[in-house]
Amino acid sequence: MNLNKTFRLIALGACLLGLSALASQKNPVARPYKDYGQAILVVNLQTGYFEGTILTHGTHIGLATITMVGHMDLETSTVDEIEATVTAANGDQLFIELIDGVNKIVDGTGRFEGATGELSSGEFIDLQATTDYPYMTMTYGIKTEGTLIY
Repeated sequence: MNLNKTFRLIALGACLLGLSALASQKNPVARPYKDYGQAILVVNLQTGYFEGTILTHGTHIGLATITMVGHMDLETSTVDEIEATVTAANGDQLFIELIDGVNKIVDGTGRFEGATGELSSGEFIDLQATTDYPYMTMTYGIKTEGTLIY
């Protein structure tokens, strides 16, 4: 009887694991996303192009590094182009692009393959900037929220 109960528990566990795997592959689930990180961004003050790195910790991704490149309209200080790659500690990645003014998750690798979603532009904390013309280097904390669908 005790052996029978053990087999039932194992079978139940296998079913639950199988269902969760099917849900993420065939029926993506929208999940709230939040992260907090420390960023370094270098902007070319002649062209508006920038590149940066953010060391962050986020829900569903854990510790991660974000590398990004983009373009800023120097007259309005608005960002009009971003391509970013979020790389988790285990190597899984998310790919983000600025589309129609919104940071959109457009794909991923590993468990994030086929991921979609949207992220806020982020809340900048303790922004500090130094200039060594033609470059400006900004360091800041950043909080981001959004929805990650995978």
